[in-house]
Amino acid sequence: MKSRLWYPQLDAYDAVRRMGLLLMRWRREPPSAERLFITDFYLATPSLIHNASLPQDVRDQLRSIQIPRPEASFITLPAAPILFQKMAEVQGTALRTMLAKGLLSTEEAKAGAYVHSEAGLSVFSNTLAALVGERELEIADFLIAFIAFVGDGSISELRRRTGLRRMAQ
Repeated sequence: MKSRLWYPQLDAYDAVRRMGLLLMRWRREPPSAERLFITDFYLATPSLIHNASLPQDVRDQLRSIQIPRPEASFITLPAAPILFQKMAEVQGTALRTMLAKGLLSTEEAKAGAYVHSEAGLSVFSNTLAALVGERELEIADFLIAFIAFVGDGSISELRRRTGLRRMAQ
C-alpha cells in the first residue's frame, strides 16, 4: 500500500469549503475574486503569512494567535508566489463550481464581488459547521480582519504587501 500526502491547496473541494467559510465570516463589503483568492491562500497555508510585509500592529495580532512559522512546519512549502500561481486553477474551479451550483449570488458576481446566495447561505451554515474547527475559524477571522484589507485597503496594497499577484486568466 502506498501512502500519499494530501495538499489542501490543490484540492478544489477543500477550496470550496475554505472560500465558503471565508464568505460566511466576511463582514465588510463583498470581496473581489482576487481578494478572496489571496485570503483563501493564507487560510490554506497560514504559516506563510509570516513572509508577508505586515505593519507592526498586524504582526502583534499574528503573534497572539500563534501561527507557526514556515520553518517549523512538517513540510517545506515553495515560495508563496509560486504556490499562489499553482493554486490558480484550483481556486478558479472552486469559484466557478460555487457559482454553477447556485451557492453564490450571480448578480453580485457580475459586478465583480462574491457573496453567498440564499441557497449558499443555507448549505454553508448547515454543512460547514461540522467541517470547520475552532482553530480554522480563528485564523479565518484574523485573515479577514487584518490581512484582507491590510494597508489602505486597496488591492494594489494587498498585492504589494503579500507579493501575491496573478496574471489575467
